[in-house]
Amino acid sequence: MTLEISKAVKIGADFDNFKRVQNLIEATLYMADTPVKEKRLADGLGLDIEIVTEALKVLEKEYEDRGIRIRRCTSGWELVTNHELGPKLSEFFEYQRKRRLSHSAMETLAVIGYHQPITRKEMDTIRGVDSSYIVKSLLEKSLIKIVSQRQIPGLPYEYAVSESFLNHFGLESVDELPKLEIDFDRKQFEEPEKDISIEAADLGIGKAEVLSREPRS
Repeated sequence: MTLEISKAVKIGADFDNFKRVQNLIEATLYMADTPVKEKRLADGLGLDIEIVTEALKVLEKEYEDRGIRIRRCTSGWELVTNHELGPKLSEFFEYQRKRRLSHSAMETLAVIGYHQPITRKEMDTIRGVDSSYIVKSLLEKSLIKIVSQRQIPGLPYEYAVSESFLNHFGLESVDELPKLEIDFDRKQFEEPEKDISIEAADLGIGKAEVLSREPRS
């Protein structure tokens, strides 16, 4: 006989109903910002205090060997992370913190997302500042990619957001970006740009490397 069934039998409760009580308590503790006392759980969920008490004991036992635990403290019951996993969790969230994007990076990503394929000169004009460093950083993070060369004098690289960008922001495609009313005339940018070898040098990568990694479309 499982612990759940034995507890249900002990208090004369139907097993399915006992399981439902467990699920309600589990979801409530997950949503709660602070520990919740048994009486508050019983009153708030319209349950008998005895069945709440027994359900909490079962949940506490079930969560013993999981990444999340249900713990009783002086203020009530709460969901907490397994303290044994603390070092690895700290590493992960430190990694996430380092991957946070600056305002300039977010602005540049927005420009690229809405105007792709777009050259760096076009980015600079729209943003009003040089985008060389940000473009290099976004390439290193794989949030953007070089998709082709614009067929105008200088053959500048054209950039677009990557699949990593879509994953980062939870998008299926750039079509899911909020709609904006933008009037963007590319003809104003069609005068000669600097040689592509200079742009590749600015990015810290070789011309051949870029073109082999990002073939022209």
